[in-house]
Amino acid sequence: MVSAFTHASLALNDTTLLDDAIKLEEWISRVFQNNDLSVSSCFYPETSFESVGNLDDYCFWIQAMLDLHSVAPLGNSKNPNHYFEKALKWTEEVIQKFKDPEMPGFFFTENNYRNPLPCRKKIWYDNSTPSGNSTLLKIFGTLHHLSRDRKWRVEFEENLGGYASLVKKAPDGIAHALSAICEDATGLLTIMIPQSQLSCENISKFPSRLSFFSTEKDLENYQIRNGEGKVLLSTHQLIELLGYMDR
Repeated sequence: MVSAFTHASLALNDTTLLDDAIKLEEWISRVFQNNDLSVSSCFYPETSFESVGNLDDYCFWIQAMLDLHSVAPLGNSKNPNHYFEKALKWTEEVIQKFKDPEMPGFFFTENNYRNPLPCRKKIWYDNSTPSGNSTLLKIFGTLHHLSRDRKWRVEFEENLGGYASLVKKAPDGIAHALSAICEDATGLLTIMIPQSQLSCENISKFPSRLSFFSTEKDLENYQIRNGEGKVLLSTHQLIELLGYMDR
């Protein structure tokens, strides 16, 4: 829902929906995040029952943080990198708790499960919701774009190895993974917007493509930057930038 509110705020040019996304993420952090850097899968008010989070719980939350980071300048946060830094921290937790040290992929249950399971399963297929492994492809690709840290490229390529046979046998069952692979191949973009032109209305005019919006003090031109920080386009005209994005 955090991601849905974030995307809807741009599609409908409605900042109240972005406010709802921010409040919901804060509630999730307060209620489902434990002191030992673990996540609960569900919460029962007025009980002491604790549930252990699975791979999907972690991954969907991290993706929600990155979606909020993509429109961080609209959130008026004192720290524009708040959600990015938080996503980095929790992704490290995912690697520590769920990664298979010998083969590609991440297990659905964590390695120190309180009641040891006879086996740990990996889920690759995307059904009504994406699998944790396909969501991680998107997360690793995004973190590499934002941080330019080679580590995340390595994680992306290692996890990609698990899809080598699936893409031939059942491509219709890994739609979210294929989407993440295509986004990585075409390249993610960072859109720089002058502070005087920064508004939900202007950002809502951009085509539906994974991009990250940012601004800098004294920035005069609109800019499009790739993952290496190279400026692909610099212009005073928003319409010219939108035309470039539509190519």
